[in-house]
Amino acid sequence: MEGDVLLRELFRSYWIGDDLQEIVGRYLMTLGWISEATRLHSIRVAAICGKLGKEIRIKGIHPRTLVIAGLLHDIGKINSDQGLLNKDGAFTAEERGRMEAHVYDGWRILRLHRRELQFVSHVAVRHHRFGKKPYPEKLPRLPASLVRHEELINIYARLLALADDYDSRMHRNDGRNGDNLSQFTKREQYLRDNDDQREFILILECAGVINFFPETTLV
Repeated sequence: MEGDVLLRELFRSYWIGDDLQEIVGRYLMTLGWISEATRLHSIRVAAICGKLGKEIRIKGIHPRTLVIAGLLHDIGKINSDQGLLNKDGAFTAEERGRMEAHVYDGWRILRLHRRELQFVSHVAVRHHRFGKKPYPEKLPRLPASLVRHEELINIYARLLALADDYDSRMHRNDGRNGDNLSQFTKREQYLRDNDDQREFILILECAGVINFFPETTLV
């Protein structure tokens, strides 16, 4: 199945053990039944997250954790309406509200697991808090064991948002957020929508982590 080779490579490269592989694999398989495109998107985002984590070397940011967050960031869409999730064209305001529920649904699913996935649950629920239309408006309460890590959680969530946004722009062709736009226009919109990270994005482009023009060599 498409994406499985990359998924196995992520498991191997980022030292994700058998127990966690089983959990992640089961969730991704279920997600794939509902939307194969979303499953593949999650795997690609995780691959980008791994590269981000290696490139930035911020204290406390571990590529392995960032990869797991990438794999599971959309897992709440397991509870989404299948027709809505696979809809072509733009969402109505009502449909957008229903889709936004996936971040809370993901948090509810992941928080039931062991400590590492509890941490990831709070990263995933925040990854849409950046950009022009941030959500959710209210975040779930952090458990006492994670309160002191809130700043770190926010950094993870911001990096996840960058990877998620980039992959969406590169692969989306359904009438939402850049359908049929040129790669140059997509890049300019990405830089504008993530203006607080512009310098970092340029570094990532030079490193080849983000590349809106894969057929060319960046100089």
